[in-house]
Amino acid sequence: MATLTQVDTFIYRATSVHNDWPLYNQRLETFLRIQKVPYTIAIADPNSNPPVIAETTSRALDHLLHSGGEKILSIFNTTPQNTNLHYVTFVDVLNTRFAAQNTTIADFIFRGTTQNINENLDDHVTRLRGLAIAANIQKENRDNEILRVIRQNTTEDETKHKCFDDQITLTILLSWRKTLDAKNIILARQTPKPENVLAISSQSQIGSKKCNFCAGSWPHQKGTTCPAKGKQCSKCGRYNHFAVARRDGQPLKNTRSTTNQNQRNNLNQYIR
Repeated sequence: MATLTQVDTFIYRATSVHNDWPLYNQRLETFLRIQKVPYTIAIADPNSNPPVIAETTSRALDHLLHSGGEKILSIFNTTPQNTNLHYVTFVDVLNTRFAAQNTTIADFIFRGTTQNINENLDDHVTRLRGLAIAANIQKENRDNEILRVIRQNTTEDETKHKCFDDQITLTILLSWRKTLDAKNIILARQTPKPENVLAISSQSQIGSKKCNFCAGSWPHQKGTTCPAKGKQCSKCGRYNHFAVARRDGQPLKNTRSTTNQNQRNNLNQYIR
């Protein structure tokens, strides 16, 4: 059976060190127990039965410095009085350092957070509250810091302008935004959609053109024929148009040739 001689080198990643380090430390101490390397401090007590002999943690510290990689070794070298450090003491130093670094990263993320496209302000504030807790922002200052983030990062002119009110608070801002959103919803329901406006416009144009043969509204109502069908013109004596539809002795011409042709085709259908 192969003998476990060391653990893998600790890979330092600034964005996840707060999660990576506790797992690595747990794996290292499991290895130390297997190797029967003491890593907790035992104080000598000759009066106990059996007597307790002081154990040194120098070997455990050596294992940590050897497998911890450049980052942990760098922290050790810059720690005051490192020659007197026990394994447990140095682990406490690392816990504090990496936890503080996590707070710094979390604070950076919190202050750079923007509102998502489909996210209303209330949901955005809820998300900011969670990030503020991760950044260790004190509860009494949390609302003011969230308001500051919204004012700095929002792309909505109305919201940004409201954030600069002298008496504004996060509670007032949320209430104002809910009222404004409700008004916008009502307004959107009352405003016709573009396709509806087009339909209304098209309907209003029906009958606005004149028939070239009877001078009545064009197109004629569905299911009816042109009144000029089979009728004789009182001016020229020809059939299938009224005199009122003539201009200078000629039938009225539509400005659009396609409309004129459609009417003639339609009339031909009536005559057949």
